[in-house]
Amino acid sequence: MSVMASSGADRQALAQVAMVAIKAIEDQSVRAPVPAN
Repeated sequence: MSVMASSGADRQALAQVAMVAIKAIEDQSVRAPVPAN
């Protein structure tokens, strides 16, 4: 399995998953702020 050989649709799906994950992380950080670096 090669990530580099992903089709455009696969990349779009990965981008969508990443967006959802980022939103979830941001929501968590809003509820429970992480100490600033």
